[in-house]
Amino acid sequence: MINLSGMLRLVFFVILFGLANHFSALQAAPRHVVFIIAEDEYKASESLPKFAQEQLTKLPGFQSTFLKQDRQNKHNIPGMDILREADLVVLYVRRRSLPNAQMQRFKNYLDQGKPLLALRTSSHAWDTRNKGLKNQVEWKTFDPDVLGGNYHGHHGKGTETTISIIPGMSSHPILSGVEADRLIGKGSLYKASPLKPSAQVILTGTIPDQPPEPILWFHQYGKSQVVYTSLGHVGDFAQPAFNRLLLNTIRYLTKD
Repeated sequence: MINLSGMLRLVFFVILFGLANHFSALQAAPRHVVFIIAEDEYKASESLPKFAQEQLTKLPGFQSTFLKQDRQNKHNIPGMDILREADLVVLYVRRRSLPNAQMQRFKNYLDQGKPLLALRTSSHAWDTRNKGLKNQVEWKTFDPDVLGGNYHGHHGKGTETTISIIPGMSSHPILSGVEADRLIGKGSLYKASPLKPSAQVILTGTIPDQPPEPILWFHQYGKSQVVYTSLGHVGDFAQPAFNRLLLNTIRYLTKD
């Protein structure tokens, strides 16, 4: 017979074995990055899958899912149920409304405290300027509420943006290996100042004869860590420095 001491040792090792298997399973579980794409200006439906194929798939332990607008109805993004399984959402959306159930799934994702990386037109992702579909919902205050931003237009096209690191931020993990002096904003510079005081700016952009604007910052929405960048032009994706920045940010937000 097993005495009391032996029984306790047996129980202890059973628990220890179970915990070891549990943590091993957690380590083996891939980080699921869900890309939500619904815009017609910057070819994000081509740039982001290419980025994932060339950059993200090289890292062990990552898987990607792409949710794209319905070809017949740009205010419909099928498959939002998958957000229940997402470890990170990468958002590239411009002026869309959604069926209530789809918007609620997106809000539920954020309410769970999960991270968000929002690109370029996502500062006005859910504000259609009253051009959305009837019986669908918008989130007009998404930019200040979630991103901590203040989008109010952009400067003219055709002028490249010089990018600078905020003093004291050069050692931030998302800038690791990023040759910032080689990174140039190819799209029009967004007007986003002033941000919410709670936003932490990492990069700014300048064009001739205009004040600098924040172009990449962190913000906290509830328990969700949020990163927004106004970069995301096709010409930005053509630069290794931008791809490294994007990859670093994904790894940072998924705690890789």
